[in-house]
Amino acid sequence: VFTELRKYVKHGRYLFVQPPGRDARADEPNETDVDRCIAETAAALKPHLVMGAEARDGPTVFIGDSWGAIAAFATAHELLKSCGWAPSHMLVSGNASPRVTSAHFGLGSYSPTPMVQLSDKQLVDFLRASGVEDEDDERVGQLVAPFRADCQLYENYVRPEQLPALPTKLCVLRGKEDKVVSEREASGWMDEFDGGDAKIIRVADATHHVHEEKPDAVASQILALAGIMPLPEN
Repeated sequence: VFTELRKYVKHGRYLFVQPPGRDARADEPNETDVDRCIAETAAALKPHLVMGAEARDGPTVFIGDSWGAIAAFATAHELLKSCGWAPSHMLVSGNASPRVTSAHFGLGSYSPTPMVQLSDKQLVDFLRASGVEDEDDERVGQLVAPFRADCQLYENYVRPEQLPALPTKLCVLRGKEDKVVSEREASGWMDEFDGGDAKIIRVADATHHVHEEKPDAVASQILALAGIMPLPEN
C-alpha cells in the first residue's frame, strides 16, 4: 500500500508503527498488554503529530488493519484525551468494531476458545483459512508468535463504556470474500465517529488480507478519503 501511495503522494510523510517482536524488533518480546501498547504508540507518534519540532499541520490519516484497526482507534482516543488532538481521517479494515471486539476471544467469531487454550497448529489452520495461501510452512510458522500476541491484544481489549465519538472521517474496508470478519461485525465502526461521510467499502476479489491482495484499491480509498485524488471510474 505504501508503494502505491508513493506513486501519487511523493512528498507526503509516512509513519509506520513497528511493534516489538517482529522485523527490526524481532529480538524483543511480543506485546500483549493493551494499555502499554497504546501508551507507547501514542508517545511515539506525539512528537510527529501533536507537538515538538517534527509536528506539522495538515490532514492526517490513521490506517489500521486487523488488530491494528483497534490499535489505531485506541491511540486516536488516547491522543484526543491527553492532547485534544485527533486524526482528520481514519481507514480501518479486517477487524470487528470496538464493541464487538470487546465481547470476543482472540480469534473473534471464528473460535469461542481463549487464546491460551489454542495450539500453534490451530493458529496456523486459522491463518490458512483466512486467506494466507502463498506462504510456505516455514514462513507461516514464523508468523505464529506475533500473530498470537496480536490475537491476545484483541482478546484483552475492552472498549471503555464512556467514549466520545471521534471527530474523524471514517472509511471501513472489507474484502468481499472475508471469512473472518462479517459485514455485521464491521458495521459498528460507523457508530464510533462523527466526522461525517462515514462509509463501508466492499473490495471485490479480496479476503481478510485486503492490504496484501489489493494494495491499489486500498491506496485509492485512502487518497479519496483524504480528498487528495478522486476514485478512478470503473
